[in-house]
Amino acid sequence: MRRQHPDAGDRLSAGTRNAPARRADRLRLEEARRLLSLPDSAPTVTEAAITCGFGHLGRFSAAYRARFGEAPSQTRARR
Repeated sequence: MRRQHPDAGDRLSAGTRNAPARRADRLRLEEARRLLSLPDSAPTVTEAAITCGFGHLGRFSAAYRARFGEAPSQTRARR
């Protein structure tokens, strides 16, 4: 019988292991963008970040800019 190391299941490549987290972040960022684009009733940047599960506003803003090429406040201003 072949023995497997107890941690063998955790030895996925970095790209594979992080794929679900990256997908979740992408979905949360897309939802934040949708909220910030709402006409008239758009939440503040802080409200959108917290609603979408981002606890650190600086990290939210950096991730948003990396994903969409603009600051969350720019998206909100265009609505």
